[in-house]
Amino acid sequence: MKVAIIETDHFQYGLTQSEIFEGHEKLFFVTQSIKNEMQQYHSELCNGKFYTIDTISKDADQIIDICNSQKIDLLLLSPVFDSFEGVLKISKKILSKKVITIHNLNFWLNSKFRTFKSYKERKIKQEIVKSFDYIAVEDFIYAHLKNNNQELFNKYKFLYIPFTIFHKKTKKHTNKDNRLKIVLPGYIHKERRRYEDTIEVIKYFAKSKAN
Repeated sequence: MKVAIIETDHFQYGLTQSEIFEGHEKLFFVTQSIKNEMQQYHSELCNGKFYTIDTISKDADQIIDICNSQKIDLLLLSPVFDSFEGVLKISKKILSKKVITIHNLNFWLNSKFRTFKSYKERKIKQEIVKSFDYIAVEDFIYAHLKNNNQELFNKYKFLYIPFTIFHKKTKKHTNKDNRLKIVLPGYIHKERRRYEDTIEVIKYFAKSKAN
């Protein structure tokens, strides 16, 4: 199978998808910085043809031409946060099965709008989703939809594709500090994360003087 991977934001996703489709012919459409990070972190998984792009919108025609001329079987689009018109063009014109990976379903399927520009963006994103054959999500989103939102689960074809595959590495240093550590990933934005719940958990352990 011939697989095309578009990655412009997170080099880890490019590596993960490369590993999932190990043994297949792969084409990577990535920015120069993403390519550098992929090769630096796990060069063994960079075993495919690389095409350097600036942005999806700027290089949409090139991506479409190469994918169609190479007769790819599958297109994988990692999470994107802009270039929506370019993504829509790609989703309409590339002749293969297409999978879009999504972090936040509300951002794509039910995003808020307050201006004409945001309304237009919302409609484009919804059209993009319709033009892809599958939506790839993380395991907890997939489980939530399957168990709690059958209507949405049945409306779209969801796949579980891990965002990151971890490999065990030998530790060079031993850390004897066993205190609880809390990490807040992603953007700090009240409409995208339930940070108030996290703060309550932190308060609970702090007040109980936990280690």
